[in-house]
Amino acid sequence: MRALSSRIIPLTLTVVAAVLCGNSCVTWNGVASPTGGATSPDLQRATLLVLPDSAEHFATYAGLYGTVQTAPASPYGDASDQTCFGRGPESSCSGNILVGNIWISYNLEGIDVDSSLSNADVAAHVSPLLESIVATVADAPSPAPLWIPPADTAALPAECTGYVTADDVATALGRTENITVGPVEGGGWGLEGADYVDTGLDRCMASFPGEDGPIIVTLVYALPGGAWAYDESSALMVGTGDAETVTTPLTGINRATFGCQVEFGMCTLDTVIGENWVQFSAPQQDSVTPSELRDELIRLATNAASNILV
Repeated sequence: MRALSSRIIPLTLTVVAAVLCGNSCVTWNGVASPTGGATSPDLQRATLLVLPDSAEHFATYAGLYGTVQTAPASPYGDASDQTCFGRGPESSCSGNILVGNIWISYNLEGIDVDSSLSNADVAAHVSPLLESIVATVADAPSPAPLWIPPADTAALPAECTGYVTADDVATALGRTENITVGPVEGGGWGLEGADYVDTGLDRCMASFPGEDGPIIVTLVYALPGGAWAYDESSALMVGTGDAETVTTPLTGINRATFGCQVEFGMCTLDTVIGENWVQFSAPQQDSVTPSELRDELIRLATNAASNILV
């Protein structure tokens, strides 16, 4: 699937999960063609995800939503859905396409068209680009088999409480709320969710009830055997100043980086534990400095390491 890629996006744990599954992840910014030569509308941002061997996952998606059309009614591939909004230079289109056994998910933003164009007009405007993408995917060579972690990789916990418990979070972060620990909650189903299932990516959260839903205290993501991917990601993050290497030796942790993402209001400790990439994140707080939050996450990570490396 690499024929699709004009630029592989910077590595994050969830992106690497996609790569391991054979998923071609592409982001693009600017007005040149994001498919390396295909006829393209003028647009500012494009995201394209391609997941092979996923017809069954797509069928689950189609069964949950009443928006999917199948051939011959589908304008693209064997089945598809699409939503477009005509908003002049800020028009957008997003959707999903099944081509054989391959699931394509796309999001096109900042499509620069005349403000008189309707939603349907915008859909027609991007049609040549989507047709080119579908043709490229259909003609691409078969992806490599699903990546399997090395044999010496430490087994990850079967339950989220194997990473952190409510007591761990309360003690390490000084929280007094009624905290519960479990899988990351989220309704619906899409390509990324299917990808997480295929690669065995664990996504856990510690939270407490809020008026509009759970309020997250801590997130823990873990990718089996992802040490190599952590190394590539940390090199990028440290190189750009988005993270710093944790130089203090940490019990049970091979290596670690820490950084705060201001735009998301989160700070993250990325670690390698038993050749797995395990990521601990928590929201930034006015009353807690980044260095204090780093130390709190380190306490959680060392507790998790003691559970993983038993």
